[in-house]
Amino acid sequence: MLRFKFLVVAAVILLVAGVWTAAFAQIETVGDTIRVVDAYGDPGDTIPVMLYLANTIEVGGLNFLLRFDSTHMAPAYDWASINTWGDETAPLHYDLINRGAGKFLYTNSINSIDTSSTFGHIVTGVFIGDPDLADDIAVGAGTFVRFYVYIKPTAIAGDSIAITPFDEQFSGGRMNEYFDPDGVDSRYPFKIRGWVHVSGTPPEPDHNEPPFFTQPSSTVFTVEQGNQVQFVVGAADPNTGQRLELSMVSGPSGSTFSDAIGFGSVSSSFSWTPNISQAGSFNASFRVEDDSAAVANFSVVINVTAPEIEEDLLYTTSQEAHHLVRGGIPGVNDVSVPVNLSDLNVLYGIQFDLTYDYSVMSMDSITPTDRLSGFETYTEVIGPGVTRLLTFHLDGDRIAASVTSNAIFYCWFTMKSTASPGYYRFKLSNGVAAVSPDPEQGSVAILVDTLGTIAVDALGDVNLDRKVDVADLVSVVAYIIGNSSLSTRNHRAGDINADSYVNVVDLVGIINMIFTNVSPSPVPKAMFAGGSAELDIVMMAENSRGDRTLALRGDLPTEVAGMQFDLKFDPELVELGQPERTELTTGLDLLVKDQGNGRLRVLMYVDPNDLKDVVESGVGDLLTVPIYSIGDYAVSDDAVTIEGSVLSDPSAQEIPVSRKTGQLPQTFSLEQNYPNPFNPETHISFSIDGQQVQSVRLDVYNILGQKVTTLLDDNLAPGSYQVTWDGTSSCGEKQASGVYFYNIVVGESRETKKMVLAK
Repeated sequence: MLRFKFLVVAAVILLVAGVWTAAFAQIETVGDTIRVVDAYGDPGDTIPVMLYLANTIEVGGLNFLLRFDSTHMAPAYDWASINTWGDETAPLHYDLINRGAGKFLYTNSINSIDTSSTFGHIVTGVFIGDPDLADDIAVGAGTFVRFYVYIKPTAIAGDSIAITPFDEQFSGGRMNEYFDPDGVDSRYPFKIRGWVHVSGTPPEPDHNEPPFFTQPSSTVFTVEQGNQVQFVVGAADPNTGQRLELSMVSGPSGSTFSDAIGFGSVSSSFSWTPNISQAGSFNASFRVEDDSAAVANFSVVINVTAPEIEEDLLYTTSQEAHHLVRGGIPGVNDVSVPVNLSDLNVLYGIQFDLTYDYSVMSMDSITPTDRLSGFETYTEVIGPGVTRLLTFHLDGDRIAASVTSNAIFYCWFTMKSTASPGYYRFKLSNGVAAVSPDPEQGSVAILVDTLGTIAVDALGDVNLDRKVDVADLVSVVAYIIGNSSLSTRNHRAGDINADSYVNVVDLVGIINMIFTNVSPSPVPKAMFAGGSAELDIVMMAENSRGDRTLALRGDLPTEVAGMQFDLKFDPELVELGQPERTELTTGLDLLVKDQGNGRLRVLMYVDPNDLKDVVESGVGDLLTVPIYSIGDYAVSDDAVTIEGSVLSDPSAQEIPVSRKTGQLPQTFSLEQNYPNPFNPETHISFSIDGQQVQSVRLDVYNILGQKVTTLLDDNLAPGSYQVTWDGTSSCGEKQASGVYFYNIVVGESRETKKMVLAK
C-alpha cells in the first residue's frame, strides 16, 4: 500500500482584540459551512484555490486547516518576503477576495515537522484585523480568500488531488472554527472537500437565476388591535441546491421573525399582535439571497384597525377581512373561535345568540376569558345550530376592559368527518347588555357583526390559502428536509394520509392532487399490502486513498414515487460527498440537507412534470454516496447506517420498509392507553420480559414531534407496570386537546403508540 505525504494548510483569522479559549464544545452547526472550491490546472502550473464560507453569525475570528497529498502538489510561496521569516519559514501566496477583500492583514509561514508524520509539514497563517477597517465578516455566504498551489510536473493528467478541511484529532488540536466579534459565541462549520483536477476542463459556469418568494400569497393583511396576524414567508431558488438566506429587513415594533437558512428552499413564520397604541398601516419587508449574491425582496402591508364606534360591538375576529379565519380539517375536535366585545362603555352583563352550520360542525364547549373572571355563564340550545348565551357577575362587577385582546369567550368546535372543505358562517345576533346594576335601568341592545367565518380546511392545502398548488409543495418539502416548521393546523392539512406524520407519502399525494384534481380521503390510509421493501447499504471497494462509495440498494415490491431517509455516520471518522441518483432514480428530484451531528437527510420524489417516471419494482441501486476517510481511518462496512426510511408508491400509499440486518428482538410489550380518547387523565400499561433489569424511558410527544413530558426514566425489573398521564407538560401546563404519542424505550428497543386528549 502506498504511503502518501500530506500538506496541511492552517490559518487563523483574528479580527478583534481579546483572548479566546478552547472551552467551546465541538459541534458542527447546521447552516455553517467551509468548502474548498474545485480548481483546474496542468502539470507545472501555479493555480489559485478559493475557500467558501457560509456563516450564521458575524465572524470575528476564524481558524481553518486544509490537508492534501503533497506527492504531486505543493503550496506556492511569496519568496520575495523570505528574509523576513528566517530560514525555515516562508509566507504563503494568497489573495483576499470578495467577502474578505480589504478586511484583513494576512501573514503565514511553513514549519517543518517530523518527516515520518502523516502530514509532512504544516503551513500556519494569521489574519489580524485592521482597526481602520470593518472588523468582522457579516452573516452570509461566499468566497473570502484564495491561496495558490503548484502542480508538480510529476502529476498525472486526469488525476484529481483532494484538498480536505479537517480537525486535528488529539487533545488541544486545532480545528475548523470561527468566533463572533466578542469571542463569546463560536461555530464549527460543516466541512466540504474540494479537488484540484489535473489537466481537467472546468465546467461551463451555470447561469444563475435569482431566488423568488413563494409565500405568502397575499401582500395585504388586516388585523384589529389585540389580535394576532401570522403568515409563513417562503422562498425558493431555480438553481438546484443553492444556499438561501431569508431575513426580515424591517417590521413593526413587537413583530417576530426568525431568520432562516435553507438549500433550494427556505421558509419561516412572521407573527405580530399589535397593541392598542398601534393603528394604521405598517410594512414588513423580507429579503432572500442565494450563493451567488442574487437577491429578491418582498414586502407586505399590515393594516391595523381600531374602529371608532358609538355603541359597543359584539363580533369575532375569525373572518376573511382579518385574514384570521379559524378552522381545521374534517374530524378535528379543537377548533376555537373567539367572541370579541369592544369596551367603549361599562357593561355588567351580556346576552346574545350564536348560529353556526350544524351540518358540518358541532359545538363542544364555550370557555370565558380573563375579562369574565368570576362571572357566571349559562348556555342553552334554542334550535339546530343556535345557542343562546348569557353571562353576569353575582356581585355586580363590570366586564373587565381589554388589555391585549378583547375576546370574552372562545367557542370550541369539532369539524364533522363528512364536512366538505370551505368557508361557513359563524353568526352573532340578538345582542343585549346590562349597563348598570341599578334595577331601575333596563338593558340596551348592542351592535353585532354577522361576518364571522369558520373554515373546513382541505387536505393538501398546507398554507391554508384555499387551493392546493406549488406553494403547498414548497412548504412540505421545506418541512421534510428541515428548513421550516409547521403549526398544528398546517401540519394536519399536510398529513393527507392521516397517519399523524407529514412525509414523502404526503408529498406524493399533493403532487397527485395538483395534477389529477383528486382529493384524498380523510380516513387513515392503510399501508401497501403487497409486501415490504428492503433497503440495504452496500460498500464498494476502497480506492488508493482509503475512500469508498456507498450504494443504497433496494428490493422494491412495487413502483416507488418518493422516498426519504437519513444517513447516519461519525463525522470525526468520515465525511459524505454529494449523493448521486442512479439509472433507476434519475427521474426523481433529489434534495439533501445536512442535519448536523452526523446525519444527512435525503429526499427523492417524482418530478411533477413527469409523473410516470417512477422507480420500477425489483432489485437495484437507488443512490450512491462518496465516503471520504478522515486521517488514517479506513472506511468500514458499517461506517454509515440508514434510519427513518419512508417510501411511497405512485398512489401516495406508504410502502412498509424492513431492514436486512440490525433488528433487535423485542423484550417488552406496550398496551394501548386507556381510556382513549381521555380527559383529564389516561393510563399506559407495559410489561418487561426476560430475567434482567433494563433501562426504561417513557416520553410523550405532541403531533409536531416536540417532547411534552417524560413519564418514566428508570431501571426496572421484569414485570408489569402502569403509568398515568394527566394531560400536562413537564412544567405542569395543561395541554390542548389533540393527538399525542407515547414512546417507550426498553434497552435498545422502542415502540410508539397514538392517543387522543379530548375536551
